[in-house]
Amino acid sequence: MGNEVKIDIDPTPQPTSNKTAVFNPQTIRVLAGDLIYWRNNDKNYGHQPKPVGGADNAWVKSQIPPMQDNQPATSNTLSFNSGTTTSGVPYVCARHSGETGTIIAYNLININSKAGAKPTDPQVGFAPGNLQVSVNECFIWINNDVNAHWPMPTGGPQTAWLQQAIQPGQNSAVVFITQPNSNLTYVCALHPNETGKLTVNPST
Repeated sequence: MGNEVKIDIDPTPQPTSNKTAVFNPQTIRVLAGDLIYWRNNDKNYGHQPKPVGGADNAWVKSQIPPMQDNQPATSNTLSFNSGTTTSGVPYVCARHSGETGTIIAYNLININSKAGAKPTDPQVGFAPGNLQVSVNECFIWINNDVNAHWPMPTGGPQTAWLQQAIQPGQNSAVVFITQPNSNLTYVCALHPNETGKLTVNPST
């Protein structure tokens, strides 16, 4: 299960008929599987975020009521099963068309230490070992190991995806693949026996 991620709905000082609040942050970046919810800090109006062009209840099942007694109301949670493109998914309030936001989701590949690995064996594993993505779908690596790692496509070049190694406890820059590839293998540039795979499917 992912982490809970909050988006505040904050009232504007000069509300209009189509905009009484703003989404804060207006653009948010999350991991696929994170649990996103909205918190309504607006004392006067209810709100209902929805994807642009989607049904009013596509994400939030009912309007989030106004805040009462200084207690903000919250929505149900929303989760993305996979990453988005770098443009993300734009959304709007079903009640107030001037209130807009964007959610960008990243697929995640963990770089995990292998406890008890022999010195001649790979010291980390990529999880998942074969990530399924669509063309232009964002993903990142997170380094959970004590050593730096640098994923690159098999055969290089070393900087094809990342301009520098991923340091311990850090995540990589965002990567996406622009062409389908059913067997895109990669290695760590610093430890060539550490390998992974991407299956890049055509966009649907």
